[in-house]
Amino acid sequence: MTQGPDVAAVCERLREQGVDVVRVSYPDLIGVDRGRDVLLDELPAVVEHGLAFCRAVYHTSPMGDVVPVQGGLELGLPDITVHPDLATLAPLLWEPAAAWCLGDAAVPGGETAPESPRAVARRVAEHAKGLGYTLICGPELEFYLCEQAADGRWQRYANDPGNVYVVGRKGDPQGILLHMLRQLRDAGLRVTAANHEFSPGQFEINLASATPSRRWRPTGSSPTSSASTSSRRSWPTSGTRSSGSSASLPTGNSASTLTIFDLRNVSAAALPATPPHDRGGLSRIAGRLRRGRSRRAARGTRRGGRTS
Repeated sequence: MTQGPDVAAVCERLREQGVDVVRVSYPDLIGVDRGRDVLLDELPAVVEHGLAFCRAVYHTSPMGDVVPVQGGLELGLPDITVHPDLATLAPLLWEPAAAWCLGDAAVPGGETAPESPRAVARRVAEHAKGLGYTLICGPELEFYLCEQAADGRWQRYANDPGNVYVVGRKGDPQGILLHMLRQLRDAGLRVTAANHEFSPGQFEINLASATPSRRWRPTGSSPTSSASTSSRRSWPTSGTRSSGSSASLPTGNSASTLTIFDLRNVSAAALPATPPHDRGGLSRIAGRLRRGRSRRAARGTRRGGRTS
């Protein structure tokens, strides 16, 4: 269980601030925010015992297929237990009377779930450190904004070409990107900059780089002074939505979450060659996820349907 602030004191402070729900979330392997909303009165029990989820959440492809991997289907889809990390507790600016925190996942017996992205980042950082390197991670969030047309269909927001790297109302007539940037700043997410990307309706928000070993904490004055890492819910007007990451729109670039890994040489040690079993630098799990996506796309093509 993640150690953190005193649970009773945290609950009392949240009640004083009018919060009655805590959202506990954790990322899966494809960047989707998974979790559960917990009533504040139940938070002490959740901190002690954790929240149970099916481990298959880590083996689910972007198209909803459960990929057969070790420790999954053949073991009857066992549970993982997610414990709130109250040191990351923050208010959700777009969810009234709600706070949010990250969670750490464990398998039965208490060991850290090996697929957990937080755990993977820590293991990679430790491995790089042993080779004399420091791992620096800096996410770049790219996404589309869409708006609802009069006929109910969704279309790209500000659907005009030629706006790559513009700022202000030319590519963002409603000022939505600035609103998002300020909300995420107030959320303590350490955002640094934002701009229009290449395609119509495509935008980018940059985050400051840091080492995975640096424990993330909100930048405000208390554990409840910042908000969630997800920008896809922070649109300021009705009828506008963000596609989030890994989305694809017709006749344009796909949006993605690009994570830059900067290996800074500290002791002139050389990284080992790519292992023979490694396909393109992907782990076996990542390779299976990619192959599952490719097979699903091929089936969609044969049927003449859309796959994204």
